[in-house]
This record gives sequence, C-alpha cells and structure tokens, in this order.
Amino acid sequence: LLGFGLWLATRRATNRAIGVVGLSVPTFLPEILPAVEVGWRLEPSAWGNGFATEAGGAALCEAFTTLGLDEVCSLPQTGNIASIAVAGRLGLQLARPVTVPASTRRGPVEALLFTLSRDAWRPVPLVERSDARDDEARALRAHCRQALAARLGTVAPSRGPSVLAPPRGFFLVAREADRIVGCVDLHILDDAVAKVQQLWVDAEGSLHGAGRALLVAAEDVAREQAASRVVVDPGTELPETAALCRTSGYREIVPSDDRPHSATVLEKRLS
Repeated sequence: LLGFGLWLATRRATNRAIGVVGLSVPTFLPEILPAVEVGWRLEPSAWGNGFATEAGGAALCEAFTTLGLDEVCSLPQTGNIASIAVAGRLGLQLARPVTVPASTRRGPVEALLFTLSRDAWRPVPLVERSDARDDEARALRAHCRQALAARLGTVAPSRGPSVLAPPRGFFLVAREADRIVGCVDLHILDDAVAKVQQLWVDAEGSLHGAGRALLVAAEDVAREQAASRVVVDPGTELPETAALCRTSGYREIVPSDDRPHSATVLEKRLS
C-alpha cells in the first residue's frame, strides 16, 4: 500500500459528490518516475467555484506534512486552461512539456509537467470566522479601509461591527500560520442575497491564494444562511477582486437599485 490515494470530493452545503482529488503515482508517464502527482477531476457543475484549488491545497498539505514527500508534480493537458491555472494558484511551477504515451484506450496526449518542492510549498491560507467587535478585528478592518482608500481614492461608508454579527453579517479572516493575510465582510440581505464587501489581501497572501480562499469561504457561509446568490460591487472593490470574481464563476448584471459607484454588479448563483 502507498499510504495515499484519491479522495471523494463533496460539497459542504449539500454533501453531494462532485468528483475526486488527491495523490497518485503517474504510471502513465514512466519517464518522470518515481513521482507523486496531485490531481483533480470535478464534474462540470462544480467548475469555476475554487473547489479544485481548495481540495488540491489539502492534498498538497497531506503530501508535504503527513507523508513528508520531497516533491509533488501535476500534469494538466496542454489545452486544459482551467487546470493549468489551478496548478499555478497552488504554487506549482512549469518544468517542461511532456508527451504521455498512447494507451489501448487513446492516442498520445500532450501535457505540461508542473512541480513543487516541499521547501517551496506554502499552505493555502486558513479562513476562519472572527468577531468583528474585538480589538484585533477592529484594527484589521481599519487597516483594510485605509488600504482600499489608498488604491481607490475613496471607499463606501463603513458600517459598525455590530452589523457583522451572525446571522446577518460575518467577518472572515485568512491566516498563514499566526499571521493575518486577508479579510472580508459578508452581509446577508433580506432578499436571500449575500453581499461581499471590502475584500482585502496583503501582498504575501495574494501569492498563496488568500483572496480565493476568502471568496470560497464567504460563498460557503452564504449557502449556510440559505442565500441563493452572492453579489460584489466592482466599483467599491480593488480591480484584482473583480478579476478574481470573474474567474470564480461571477458574471456582470445590471442592478435593480441605484448605485453611486458602478453601473453593474458581479453576481454568482449558488447551487
């Protein structure tokens, strides 16, 4: 027995299986053996939600901490843009193109060999719920607003920490080890809509996927609160936040209410 393998991936909100993810030996490519591959295969309905990044990060943690491996690889097919992007978000670096030999079921396949060493690995930040009323959270929210104002010139009026008390509001914090690298406000509105506001990630956290981890966590909380969709106002957020949302399944819609900051909002329907 190898001591590792593929896991069944399920959605927390529904407990429904959506695919597999984990570690395996890429016996289909003898030229790189011995090697261990991190891989994922999700059903189309689960694409664009950050699930592959989240689960792949857990598999890397298993590889480098529990198993003590020195290196892990990934082998997305050349045309699989989404999986190539996931490999990059997980910190794997492109080594070289490879050709997977033909098998009895298919012809040769062009792929890209990505690798990541234990020394270069950084875990995907851990996201946790925090009490917006405590001193650490107040200071963090103030720092976030200052950072947003420095980039945007202005920010929307701040709501007091009391509006971030469950079940109508949540304050989520991303940590790497003992250091905070990002945060986000989540408001549950009356029409079963969850609104993401003031998503902030520092430079180090942005390299390790803290923004996506916060967005995925916010969506999970929204589902728990029976929200049917999540919205983000790109006019009040950093450009990279809007770009992150667009690569995470959000689409532009014209809002029904008057908005002073932008003519559109980004929306994602939750399943």
